[in-house]
Amino acid sequence: MRTGLIAITTLLLPLGASAQARRYSLDSVAGLRLHNVAAEPATLDGKRGVRVTTSPETAPRDQLELVAVIEGLEFSSGVIEAEIAGAPAPGAGEGARGFVGIAFRLQPDMRTYDAFYLRPTNGRVHDNPQPVLIVNDVKSGASARGGVALWIGPGAVTHFRNVVVTPDGGTSPR
Repeated sequence: MRTGLIAITTLLLPLGASAQARRYSLDSVAGLRLHNVAAEPATLDGKRGVRVTTSPETAPRDQLELVAVIEGLEFSSGVIEAEIAGAPAPGAGEGARGFVGIAFRLQPDMRTYDAFYLRPTNGRVHDNPQPVLIVNDVKSGASARGGVALWIGPGAVTHFRNVVVTPDGGTSPR
């Protein structure tokens, strides 16, 4: 599995100059609300984080949202940075590709959100000095708000660490 820095930038309506960056090391599952996933502390390439997989209770044919919600975090626009890695799980179905990403503006129904995801088995993003993606328009519109979650595709083994969320108007703590 590859690890890589993924910077997701959404450029929407500013929230004000007082917004501050929040850092989530994710060296434990404390503060994560699991929805159709299992999570545990794990080390990948010598770095501590969390491993997120499909919950054993979730049948492969179920079309359920697979997320680990970061508790107490609401987001509209700004920058989300995370170190993520993903690969197909052993024994995963033929269509599994190891998709891994970040859901944002997540609504309480756990089905309505915007997301960015990638397939690290084909990715070439590692320690890039610039964001991998800049988003100027998202499905939920310019002023939507909601939670932030670690997102996985079916049949994936994923790793997350060092999530930093900086709302518009804030400064990233790099």
